[in-house]
Amino acid sequence: MRSRRDQVQAYRFQTRRIGSALLAGEPETNELPMRRYGIAVLGSILIGAVVFAGFGVWGLVSPGGKRPPRDTIILERETGAKYVYLAGLLHPVLNWTSARLILGQEKPATRTMAQASLRDVPRGRPVGIPGVPDALPVASALLGPPWSVCSAPRSAASVVPAAHVLAGSVPAGGTPLGAEGLLVSVDERRYLLWEDRRLRVRDNAVLAALGWTAIRPVPVGEAFVNAVPAGPDLTGLAVPDAGSPARVQIAGRAALVGQFFRAAGQHYVLLSDGLAPVGAVSAALAAAEGRSVVELPAQEVGRVLLSTTVEPPGFPDRVPSARGADGRAAMVCAAYPGTSPVERPVRIQTFGTATLDAGDAPPPGVGADGVRSADRVTLPGGRAALVVAQAAPGATAPSTVFLVTDQGIKYPLPQDKADQVRGALGYKGSRPVPVPAAILALVPTGAALDPEAAVLLQNPPAVNPSASRGVN
Repeated sequence: MRSRRDQVQAYRFQTRRIGSALLAGEPETNELPMRRYGIAVLGSILIGAVVFAGFGVWGLVSPGGKRPPRDTIILERETGAKYVYLAGLLHPVLNWTSARLILGQEKPATRTMAQASLRDVPRGRPVGIPGVPDALPVASALLGPPWSVCSAPRSAASVVPAAHVLAGSVPAGGTPLGAEGLLVSVDERRYLLWEDRRLRVRDNAVLAALGWTAIRPVPVGEAFVNAVPAGPDLTGLAVPDAGSPARVQIAGRAALVGQFFRAAGQHYVLLSDGLAPVGAVSAALAAAEGRSVVELPAQEVGRVLLSTTVEPPGFPDRVPSARGADGRAAMVCAAYPGTSPVERPVRIQTFGTATLDAGDAPPPGVGADGVRSADRVTLPGGRAALVVAQAAPGATAPSTVFLVTDQGIKYPLPQDKADQVRGALGYKGSRPVPVPAAILALVPTGAALDPEAAVLLQNPPAVNPSASRGVN
């Protein structure tokens, strides 16, 4: 009788024959079907181990490797320090932006190297532009319009106004000023905001003529006022040869140049050769100055009517109704949507609740052009804006391109190298967004992004001799 062992051996013999028949096509072969595959796998593992061991021994014997590559931003693995290899010297770079400007490539190569690999490489002095951003957003993170300039109380517990510049957004909940007027003040100066312009109010007689003596002006920041295009001052008309006899008679009588008339509700001023139409505001200002207004029949006006325009462009033709008559408009914004004509670039809105807070923003500075900067310039984190100052009507000179970062600083690009710098920073395909020059003037200006300045050697900090000896 067969034992259990004989049965197991017979079973294994039978399964081996079946496996050989399936894999090798021969049930009587003496070789195991998978033997060659197993030997190949084991041999590959042994060869890989030998190769890795060889690299490890080479790394221990020669840790320095080859010299740092050129045209590459080198990052030190242990510290994150940045270097560029120039003329056989390894130069520390002050910031990432400077490194890109030095290499001048749209997509510069980067390489991370260990301290041991950089050991004994000759060092040069630091290079780069101090103060420029260390990190730049990618081109897809650049902001477009709108831009806003707002004035709001510095904090919830303060009535002192602060000016804000917002890139890429307009606060929600505003009411367009439209045809209404808003009286604002900056220190002792007063302005009428009307038709998205600012008109200077020089004395109380103007307010009396408009019937606005009881209206309290809304305090606003100077930077906000500077962002609103200037209109004409609210003053009486300056008529040439005023007070001299006119060459035409009015209603059969001699009259003086500069005299005001009214017919069918329309006001006119007499010039030397006829009557020119004017608005109700000019007539009210004339009445405030003590000049009388004479009523005329319409047919008399038609006899000497002129098509001459005597009021300056943008002068109100009617007395506007007042917005915020109690002086409590919590926030005022001038928004640039990006599609406005140059002649009227912003749209003014008022807000019943202030949604902006200047917080601990430092006091605003004054730029080289004498314009006071905004208290706070806000961009979303990790975003930037590539902008160009919108030229004034009729201007032909090229405008400067700026890169505005999320730190609220604008960095000019040299006009003769603007395309080169855009490519080096990764913005070759990005078109600068036009922004009114009056708004850009409110953003503090940083150092120019000039490749020639990026390769300049920086002096090490001065050493105080007394510090090394100690102070007695």
